[in-house]
Amino acid sequence: MSELDRKTLYGFSVGDLGGNLFFSLIGFIFIFFLTEQLGLSGTMAGAAMMIGKICDAVTDPIVSSFSDRSKSRHGRRRPFIFWGALLLFVTMILTFSIPRFENSFITFIVATLLFCLLCLSYTLVNIPYSSLQPELTSDYNEKTKLTMIRMSFAIFGTILAVLARPLAEFFGFNNHGWTIMAFFMGLIMLISSWITVFSVKEKNCDAYKKQKGVIESYYDAFTNREFLFALIPWMLFVTAVTVIQGSFLYYFKYIHKAATYFEFTLFGLIFVSLFTFFFWFKISKRVSKSVCYSIGMSFFALSLLVSYFLSPIFGPVFTTILISISGIGFSTHYIMPHSIIPDVIELDSKRSGIRREGIYYAIWNFLMKCGQAFAGLLIGITLDKTGFIPPISNSSIIAQTDSALKGISFLCGPIPVILIIAGVIVLRFYPINRVYYKEALERI
Repeated sequence: MSELDRKTLYGFSVGDLGGNLFFSLIGFIFIFFLTEQLGLSGTMAGAAMMIGKICDAVTDPIVSSFSDRSKSRHGRRRPFIFWGALLLFVTMILTFSIPRFENSFITFIVATLLFCLLCLSYTLVNIPYSSLQPELTSDYNEKTKLTMIRMSFAIFGTILAVLARPLAEFFGFNNHGWTIMAFFMGLIMLISSWITVFSVKEKNCDAYKKQKGVIESYYDAFTNREFLFALIPWMLFVTAVTVIQGSFLYYFKYIHKAATYFEFTLFGLIFVSLFTFFFWFKISKRVSKSVCYSIGMSFFALSLLVSYFLSPIFGPVFTTILISISGIGFSTHYIMPHSIIPDVIELDSKRSGIRREGIYYAIWNFLMKCGQAFAGLLIGITLDKTGFIPPISNSSIIAQTDSALKGISFLCGPIPVILIIAGVIVLRFYPINRVYYKEALERI
């Protein structure tokens, strides 16, 4: 297949700037916002995140089913992205404008309901957006190239997410400050999504074979061996990364007593990841995408383990340098899974004659969100069980007990490392490489 034209290549890719901005922002600061700004306990904050993510996951199959079967003259995916992005903008502002009620249970209920609505808005954008990618090209290497460009924009979304807490702090670290932050971040999500809507042309809906029933389609996906050996490692890796995202700010604030290093560390991690994209793209042309993914995440896990043992001794500068270097491996988490899943979908499409990207991405995102939900609850429970004390105000620093500090350290080291190792083991059984892909297409 010929190369994608630049308008399609960049118009599609920029959409993930807003998508990853949302994903990273929630992972970095949402539990922190609930405990530090709204005064919820760790368990309440983790439960709010878990409930929101579960509701989000449950709506994925519904949105995917409607998206796959849509007959709009504007395409199957773009109308969902257009209206979902507008709703996402509004709900971002509402969610980060929640006041701290005198009764913490009321705060918990309001925060949970708004977070559920926020996650639904994201689903309306993310499922149709992700489902667009396999339609754009069927070439094995071109899919990796498209993913590399897409993830470059995603990296910039992550960078913007890192600025969320300092932006809120700049405007006063109160409800007013958080609202202004949410307005700007939500606006970026809206604009980047709408650029994709008006840049990418979808194929005529009538060009596709009629869909199977929903239950039959999900059965086919869950019995697809290629898909399962990509799906399970993805869920484990996402869970590990979400635990790290949600815990690192506590780590720098309470263990290093230097919260500002949190942003420096993330910038280092992100920039190293960005500048090693092309390295992994070249490597993936020589070895399989799954091998690249395994090597990268193993290196990332090793860095976390070294940090767990040595960072308390050598301090925040050492942590920042080490985690930044780990971006060499973490880079694969941006590129490889998002170029692996289109290969699975393309082979399924050739075998069945049906384009059902929405079904596969619904399951893909469902398991991702279940992993995020579990990670949020795990963080909250660990904080509470080890004796973490929420501060009275965001600017205050409570002297935490040794057990609470050990709990925070454990969340940033052994727990995500165990999850990553499990994911690497399962990923070894993923069968698709360049030769397998070519031979499968020839047999079909």
